[in-house]
Amino acid sequence: MKKRAFVLLLIYMTIISGFFLLPGKSFSSVNMARLTQEAPGLHNYPGSDGVIWYREVNYSLTADGRMEKDSTWIILAKKGLDEKWRNWEIPVYPEGSVEVLHSSLYDPGTSTMMTPVLAETAESGNMEIVQIRFPELQDEYLIYLSYREIIPKDCRLDDFLWMALDLPLWENRINVNVPQGSELFYSSQGVDPPVIEKQVDATKRYGWSSFNLSPRNRSSLAVNPRSFLAFSLRRGETAFARDIQVLSSPSIPPLPASVAKFNHEANKTSAGSKMIGFIEEASLLRGFPASYVRRNIPENPPWSVFEKVILLSDWLSRAGWNSRLYWSTTQPLTEETPDTGGLVSMPILEITPPGGSSVFYQLGQGFSNSDLPPQMWGRTVYGYQDGALLKRQLPKGEASDHRLNINWILDLTEDGTLSGNLEILVRNGWKAMLLEDGRAFDESVSGMLYSLKIPGFDPDKIKISPIKYGSRITVPVMFNSAIISGNNLLLNFPPVLLDPLLDLGKMEPGYELKFPFVVDHSFEISFPDGYETVALPATSDRDFGVIRLNEDISINKKKRRISGNIKLLVNTDGIDTSIHRALIESLREWLMWMDKTVPLHKK
Repeated sequence: MKKRAFVLLLIYMTIISGFFLLPGKSFSSVNMARLTQEAPGLHNYPGSDGVIWYREVNYSLTADGRMEKDSTWIILAKKGLDEKWRNWEIPVYPEGSVEVLHSSLYDPGTSTMMTPVLAETAESGNMEIVQIRFPELQDEYLIYLSYREIIPKDCRLDDFLWMALDLPLWENRINVNVPQGSELFYSSQGVDPPVIEKQVDATKRYGWSSFNLSPRNRSSLAVNPRSFLAFSLRRGETAFARDIQVLSSPSIPPLPASVAKFNHEANKTSAGSKMIGFIEEASLLRGFPASYVRRNIPENPPWSVFEKVILLSDWLSRAGWNSRLYWSTTQPLTEETPDTGGLVSMPILEITPPGGSSVFYQLGQGFSNSDLPPQMWGRTVYGYQDGALLKRQLPKGEASDHRLNINWILDLTEDGTLSGNLEILVRNGWKAMLLEDGRAFDESVSGMLYSLKIPGFDPDKIKISPIKYGSRITVPVMFNSAIISGNNLLLNFPPVLLDPLLDLGKMEPGYELKFPFVVDHSFEISFPDGYETVALPATSDRDFGVIRLNEDISINKKKRRISGNIKLLVNTDGIDTSIHRALIESLREWLMWMDKTVPLHKK
């Protein structure tokens, strides 16, 4: 009886395995045994909970003019991997479809399948999404997912893909099959030119391959160092202008009753502010990209990010505000740019309340009198007017607009412990860079403090308050920062590791900064009664014109207080060879500051 049950179980698993090994272009191209032999382990990527062993995406057009997109992902993971890599939601577009070709967990040691993972369908805004949820295991495991999307594109073959992702990527392959008589336009950064092959069916296959790609640098001060690929059968500003026109003009529903009541208020500024609050709180369309816009936007949520901004622009106009819709792109647009909707990264509104001044608004920031959202400094945005593309360059500002102030107020005890408060003022460009989505909330601030390697802070006691163009963050800290030797203390300066700044030293001249900036790091440390300073470390100043570095260290013997300050000003955005050399020297001084010490002796 037991033997018969085992045979039935074996037959069942064979059938199930066969079901999840459906034939498909993407699936058949993967050699799991080769990958497990060649791909690196997680020990090669310290601090990472996963590495993408393999990504392949294949594009082609179906006979009826829809785009077929086959995607394969194989991810080596361990416990702690971000949920977005384990929980997949794939949208099913109207007149389109999604077919899961393979979804299972594999053993990375033997390249054998451990268990299949079922795909499920769910509803989102009266539309369908396909969900695949991979369980988290204690030991290392492989996520293997392959699926096919049919996307209604009206004979368009285009996409935009980031090559640098949140995880390291070992092997990456992108293939585009172009119909006979058509030409593929493409642009890329950090990607080798494609290999072009003629196929037996008279199509051309454009193939891009790359290996061992580092994860993206979220906090780079340099403009767009992230590698990408964009392609399309069309190109140029005229083609993009038509897309912007269509994107900006879906069918707008009547005002929801909960919004229409604001229009009856006499104070139109207040009414518009309430509309902004309503749209920001409304539920998001789950499973679909932020850029998805339905031809007929429904009257009630959920809405996509783009739909929310389009609706808000219409509502504010009805409330007596001036509102103009712009679009930010991942790359500047030229006549050579491939025309793909994936280039549009976010919608931006220029809004003017009755009797007020115009400001730019990005979803999530609320209505404020700040001139620009933190992420928008220096961006080029695009609109549509009179049948043509409208281009507008937003200012990068001066260095004083983008200030990062880090200030410690601390007490030193005889056992070498420093305790007190840390205050950080983060403004404009720095806010966009250091805080998730440029917004100050508990989780994003904690993430920033961890990234700055702030020692001994209490994440449960973070205080956040708004300041003009930014946020003030205060948090108590306690950590050991002195070496004890008999009656002597060797005090180390409070540390801050600002990776975006130090990473500039690894770059080659000829790059552009996102914004000019000031970084001001200071401290006041009160030392115990009965101690005196033996000597203060030397300081130095550097003045290279557009780059200046100033240091200052002083002591107030009466108050038993040591004060220190280092300030770096970079008042340019173009970094040529001479400026880069000055920046390197300034960064060297910045690093040496972190190693300075003050000897104290007990009298």
